[in-house]
Amino acid sequence: MGNRKDGNRKMNLKKSSIILFISVIIYSCANQLPPGGGPVDKTPPEIISVYPPNGTTNFSDNHFEIEFSEYVDKRSVQDAIFISPAINGILEFDWSGKSLQVDFPEKLKENLTYVVTIGTDAADLNNHNKMAQAYSFAFSTGDKIDKGVIEGKVYVALPQGIMMYAYSVGDSVINPTKQKPKYISQAGEHGEYKLLGLAFGLYRVFAFQDEYADLIYNVGEDAYGCPDTDVSITEQDSIFHNLDFLMSREDTLKPRLINAAMTDRFHILLEFNEPIDSTTIKSRNFFVIDSRLKTLKISQVICLHQILHNLLSANGRILLPRIYIRRNQFHK
Repeated sequence: MGNRKDGNRKMNLKKSSIILFISVIIYSCANQLPPGGGPVDKTPPEIISVYPPNGTTNFSDNHFEIEFSEYVDKRSVQDAIFISPAINGILEFDWSGKSLQVDFPEKLKENLTYVVTIGTDAADLNNHNKMAQAYSFAFSTGDKIDKGVIEGKVYVALPQGIMMYAYSVGDSVINPTKQKPKYISQAGEHGEYKLLGLAFGLYRVFAFQDEYADLIYNVGEDAYGCPDTDVSITEQDSIFHNLDFLMSREDTLKPRLINAAMTDRFHILLEFNEPIDSTTIKSRNFFVIDSRLKTLKISQVICLHQILHNLLSANGRILLPRIYIRRNQFHK
């Protein structure tokens, strides 16, 4: 009887060991991780195929597909997909390994060219390397496809990720602070960009560092680049090259005095929160208040004898030389 119990106990132990071993293998297979060690992966992900192919006409499916060269961060890819013209509703994403199927929320409009752009914010899963260039492909639901192209370069220290927005020039005034673009692309790591699938017409293109990713220009927050010309896309001239941009930022805040100190009897050092235009440094713009008076008022006895040699540094500091103060106002 005891031998039988021992045998059953050994049999149960073997079964438990086998089940545990199988569970470990299944878990390991389900949680595939990149191998450790070796050189750091700095290779950006690439798109190796798309469906439908660029230039497809009479497209009637309700989805498109993208295949990447490596595993990618799903959220970064989903946030980096732009469709022009915009589609109402929410896209549905179906992932399978390195491939993605994107389902449209509604039936596409007839006889219209659509452009899908995957921006440079799409990153790989291993080290979050971003795509070096935006990838765009166009297809049409009719038997003709728009083939207009505008391309150029953004000149700035870090151009990757700068958004390129194209607006149709018509009767209404273009206002990027309220109006979303008709066509979208994104600059690559070297600043090159390309807008494709444009219909015939007149366009105005802007470059924006869209900080909030809302497709709207936020004054004072987003850096911007303005074009030197509008672009006309026609049947005879459908490709426009070298529409280049320099980036800037609109300053909407007034300078602010953050510190003032007398360095000696004849000099006051003023420090501002930003560099100051030296042409505005005039005696009438500076006042000294005697805080010992019962009623604070601007002193009438301050004389700025020499302002012509003000020193203006890059950090917004100003040294006002030869400020003469009457002795009877500040000395007993």
